[in-house]
Amino acid sequence: MQFMRRLTLVSAQQQFIIRAYHIPEIQTIGASRGPSANSGPTVFSHHLQLTPLLEHLISASQDAILNSVAPRTLSSYLTGWNSFKAFHASLGLPFPSLDVLTLTNFITFAHSLLKIKPSTIRVYISGINFFAKLSSGTPCPAASHLHITMLLKGLRKAEPHPTPKRLPLTSDLLTRCIQTLRSGYLSPFMDKALESMFLLAFFGFLRCSEFTAQNSDHHPSQHATMSDISIHHPDTIIYHLKRSKTNQSGPPQPIYIFRLNSYLSPFKPICDYISARLASGTSPQDPLFITETGKGATRTWFHHHFRQILHKSGIHPEYYSGHSFRIGAASTASSQGIPDHVIKILGRWSSPAYLTYIHSNLNDIRNAHQHLSS
Repeated sequence: MQFMRRLTLVSAQQQFIIRAYHIPEIQTIGASRGPSANSGPTVFSHHLQLTPLLEHLISASQDAILNSVAPRTLSSYLTGWNSFKAFHASLGLPFPSLDVLTLTNFITFAHSLLKIKPSTIRVYISGINFFAKLSSGTPCPAASHLHITMLLKGLRKAEPHPTPKRLPLTSDLLTRCIQTLRSGYLSPFMDKALESMFLLAFFGFLRCSEFTAQNSDHHPSQHATMSDISIHHPDTIIYHLKRSKTNQSGPPQPIYIFRLNSYLSPFKPICDYISARLASGTSPQDPLFITETGKGATRTWFHHHFRQILHKSGIHPEYYSGHSFRIGAASTASSQGIPDHVIKILGRWSSPAYLTYIHSNLNDIRNAHQHLSS
């Protein structure tokens, strides 16, 4: 019984995704496509004869398969699949038609009539291929056909060059934002929280999703918690990054934060914020960053206050986003002459082999942070 309970233990987010995918529909699609090249049934096969224990095993397998793709990617795939279905319905085509001609017409329809960007359509095609693999265990050959690749490339080349939407928040701009917070923005505690978020995002080269949540539902196994901050040395703390765009299931990645001789030194503000949280009786599994109401900080909440602080700092907020901290740190690092291999380590833009370098060469990272803050 305990074994079966463990198998069915999935998060509310995973359960929502599974319901959204309409697993019975996927099974029906697989049946309509006929047997796959792989012999034997799959976990998404139609009309499996299951005992109660096998049903739990199948359900756990389906959960794990869906969990192999990041939640935001799954959401994009679902949007693409529903668009593909709507395209069939509008033309009275049997669904799903997965031949090259249908995919070609869908791409042109989505771009010319729905005004969807080629980059988004490419994700949609990946989603269609993903659903094809779920339904029958085999990919959709048409998705990688040369005509599909050339069509997407041609549409992309015809697109006008967009105005940059995300400018880098460099160290000088970050200084102005920190000055605004230290002059008083919301309240002493919230100003301290936002300052800690700004400095952690910048010196940690973090994506916004790596220190905030998509929504107010807090899952300690996925989102940043108080226990993710630890003291490494009297002048060094570590932020243990659970998940990132390039590390969905591996061990947490250590992000080192140092005491620097600079106005922008992140060590003391983050330590002061953590101390204030601990003094209020927070638990290790509580969200690392919280809002005025005590809920976990979301991406939308952070973006709102970031834009307000930019405005109060005399910086036009239109072309800045949460990602501006990451690209701003990289831009500042490059302008300060920090070697490329160190920038790759700081931004985790390479293989996990670089983690070995981090552990044995912390002085290089500390020196890079000092350059970032100057």
